[in-house]
Formats: sequence, C-alpha cells, structure tokens
Amino acid sequence: MNIKTPKDLLVFWQSCHGNLEVKWHARFMGDSAILEILNFPQHQIEVAVRRNVKLKEILNDLVNQEIARDEFKRKLNPYFESFEDRGLPDKPQISQNWVRWGGRWRRQF
Repeated sequence: MNIKTPKDLLVFWQSCHGNLEVKWHARFMGDSAILEILNFPQHQIEVAVRRNVKLKEILNDLVNQEIARDEFKRKLNPYFESFEDRGLPDKPQISQNWVRWGGRWRRQF
C-alpha cells in the first residue's frame, strides 16, 4: 500500500485495526500528528501502525525507530559523525606526497 496522504493512512489504519466510525474520519485525518507521521518513510509507517492504535503512539514509535537506526549506524561506523562534529573539510589538502585532513600533515604512499 502506498501511504502518502491522510486518507491513505486512514485506509491502512482501518485495514490493521478495524473500521473506524464515519464520524471519526475527519478528526482522524485532521490530527496534527498525521502530518508528522507522513514525513517518515513508508515502511516505517507501516510497522508503527501495525504495532500501535493511537496516533501519538504511532508517532512515538516512529521517532524511536529513527533513534534506534541512528544508534545502529553509530555502532557500525565509529566515525559516523566525526567529520561533522569538528567542522572538517570534505576533501583533504594535498601537497606533493603529503596529505592533511583537518589535523596534522601525513605522508601519502
């Protein structure tokens, strides 16, 4: 299923948790959490909707998924944010056989 609009999210929510009364459709689609939920990738939205019923819980689940994903990336790559934190340039400075990338000069082989 392609979830891009509040209506798509409502349809997917109903397929997971049962039909919602018609009088609640407008309130569901007008909730402020919907726009934040739709900013996340579709596969994460699907997982969060299947796990949770309430919109605030779905949003919290999506935020927790993002935090867990970033922690996983940091564990895989210890230099995940090393260049961003120190404000280092994207490319090293090169002078003949010497290279400098933010710190001291090193010999290039």
